[in-house]
Amino acid sequence: MASLRSKLLNTATRFASRLLFRPREDVTGFRKMFARTDRRRAGALAAGICIEEQEMPVAGRWLHNGDGAPDKVILYLHGGAFILRLPESHTAMVSLLCRELGASAFLPWYRLAPEHPFPAAPEDCLAAYRYLLESHAPGDIVVMGDSAGGNLTLSLLNQLKREGLPQPAAAVALSPPLDFAQISATWLLHRWTDPMYVVQPAVAPQRYYLNADQLTDPIASPVYGDLAGLPPVLLLVGSVEALRDDVMGYARAATLARTPVQVHVWGGMPHVHMLQPFLPETALARERVCDWVQCALRGEFASSGPSGLKDVVILFNRRPLLGGVSRFSNSDADYMRDVL
Repeated sequence: MASLRSKLLNTATRFASRLLFRPREDVTGFRKMFARTDRRRAGALAAGICIEEQEMPVAGRWLHNGDGAPDKVILYLHGGAFILRLPESHTAMVSLLCRELGASAFLPWYRLAPEHPFPAAPEDCLAAYRYLLESHAPGDIVVMGDSAGGNLTLSLLNQLKREGLPQPAAAVALSPPLDFAQISATWLLHRWTDPMYVVQPAVAPQRYYLNADQLTDPIASPVYGDLAGLPPVLLLVGSVEALRDDVMGYARAATLARTPVQVHVWGGMPHVHMLQPFLPETALARERVCDWVQCALRGEFASSGPSGLKDVVILFNRRPLLGGVSRFSNSDADYMRDVL
């Protein structure tokens, strides 16, 4: 079973989201609410990591690892429903990734909606990647992101392919929304299991970020891109998330395109649980992400075959079950077999 702390967090989040979140005409209230929480994480840096703020040529924040390899870098695209920025929370998490991977990181402050709707954010992420290419080999860059940043991570791969630019060594997306054009089965079925379900419609990208005619644009919804020839991709999602089908749908499309892809489905975990430092599952998830990234940097992943997705890792009871779904319910197991 999931840890007691995660169950308590899910319960608290479920009650808080139903009490605090109401549809609003602007995002000012959302930003103020999250800013208060974000400030509590200020200064929570991993040992050996220092911050450098940057305005030009690309606005963002560097996390320098004095003990790491100077050539290895993470381009981290933060989440926040395309309308929010949580600099302290993301800095704290990414600093731990830097320490464990022996790398530095750059977090670009891409423009936010509704002031700057699509395609401003993807354009800024592409500019940030071009900036890193000036000083780093593409094989030394790992692109990562959570939630909206996970969407932008896989959107960036589609942009790089369109622009004819070299791909990074690997990409990691945590709880990413990947298809804005369809309502998936888990979006409907997980109404009562996903503790963030009420929040997501309130900050829906279709309200602030996208127009109706942009929903199937492969830069907005990466699942509609040509996924052949992309670098290895790691996808993480909680088993109770409404976004779980987005992840599995992308994984299936990537597999059919022979792009190496691995999915970690975390039993009972909420949206982007790696942002919650007090959960025991967070440290394990970070460890497994770092192990996977190190393998990708060593070039250990070959192309997937069209016969199915072989690298699904179901993490339930905090133990990895490679290629197995027996600890899920029968309906979950049948769903996974259909996908695979």
